[in-house]
Amino acid sequence: MVATIARRDRTLRSRGLGFALLTAAASCSTPAEPTGTALDGDWASLGLQNQVVTVLTLRGAELSVGTDNGVYRAVLGAGAPAWSHIGLEGRSIKSLLVLSADTAVAAVAITGMGADTVSLHRTIDGGQSWHPYQNGFGGATGSRAVFALAALPGEPGVLLATGGAFVVAKSDDLGQSWRRVWGDWQLGAVGTHFVVADSQQPALIWAGGEGGRFQPFLLKSTNSGESWQEIWLQSGGDNACYTVALDPLNPDVLYAGMEGRVVKTTDGGMTWETVLQPESYPYFFGLGVSRLTPSQVYAAGARQGLAEELRELTLYASKDSGRSWVTSSNGSVRGGIRALLVWKQTGGPERILLGTGDGLRQFTPTP
Repeated sequence: MVATIARRDRTLRSRGLGFALLTAAASCSTPAEPTGTALDGDWASLGLQNQVVTVLTLRGAELSVGTDNGVYRAVLGAGAPAWSHIGLEGRSIKSLLVLSADTAVAAVAITGMGADTVSLHRTIDGGQSWHPYQNGFGGATGSRAVFALAALPGEPGVLLATGGAFVVAKSDDLGQSWRRVWGDWQLGAVGTHFVVADSQQPALIWAGGEGGRFQPFLLKSTNSGESWQEIWLQSGGDNACYTVALDPLNPDVLYAGMEGRVVKTTDGGMTWETVLQPESYPYFFGLGVSRLTPSQVYAAGARQGLAEELRELTLYASKDSGRSWVTSSNGSVRGGIRALLVWKQTGGPERILLGTGDGLRQFTPTP
C-alpha cells in the first residue's frame, strides 16, 4: 500500500493562492483491522446524560465540558462528578479554552444569518456571565464561525483560532483583536477543524481540516503560528482531518484522525502511513497518547449518520505505537463518540474520558 502527500509552502498574498508544490510517497504496511482481542478494563458513566458532549478541557483536576447546552464543570476524583452548569445555556459549544479559574473563551455554533454572527464569548467571573468576544474574527465577511481555539504555552496572551473558512487567525492580546496568519476569510472550505500546540515545544503547532474540494489537509508551524506548511493527504477521495495527538516525548511523531482511518508520521509530517482503518469506517474525532507510556495510543469516533442515531461505543487502543490495535465496546450510544481525553489522578490509574452524544463515559484500562 502506498500513501502519498502533497506538501505546499505557501506565500500569502492579498487573496493569494501562490505556492510551490512538492510530492512525496511513503510506503506503509497494510493497515490492520483491530484484532479480536478485547482491551481489558472497566466502563463507567460520569453523567451529563441527554447532553451531546463535544469538548473536554482539563485544568488540574477540574474538567470543563462543552455540550449542546452550554458549558459544565466538575472536579474529577474517585466518585461520580458533581456537575455545575456555568453558562451559555442552549448554545452548542464548538471549542472551549480555559485560561484560569475565572477566565475562559468559548466558541459557539452559529448560523451566520441575521443577528446570529457572534461565535466567540468570554467569561472573567468563572462562568457567572458570558459576553460577546468576536473582536474582528471573520473580518468584514460572513466567515465568523470559530471551530477551534488554542493557547500557546509559555506565551501569555497569544491565542490561535480556526473557523469554517480556509483560515487560521492569531491574537497577541488575549483575543482583543485577530489577524490572519494563514489562508483567508473569503476562501471557502468545509472547515479548519482544529488547532493544537505542542505542550513541550510551544512554537510547534498543528492545525487541519477539509478543503473546499473535500480534500483533507494538515498545517504545521514551527514559529508560533506566524507561517505554515501545508500537507495535503491523498486519501483516494472525499475525506477530512478532525484531530491530532502528539507524542509527548518525540515531536516528530504525530497521529491524525480522519474519516475511516488514523494516520501516523514519524518524521514531522514528511511521510505518513495509515495505521488503523476499521471496516466499520468511523470518523475519528478523538485521539490520545498516554503520557506515562507514549507507545499506548487511543482512538474513538462515530460512523456517519444523524446525531440522534445509535452508534457503537467503541474505544480503539494500541500498545505498540499503532502497529496493532485492540478494542473495548460498551454497547451503543446516541451519536457515537465526539471527543477523547487521557487523564490521570495522582496515585491512580490512567483513564480515558469519552464525550458522547449522550453524556460522558470513562474507560479505565486494566494495568
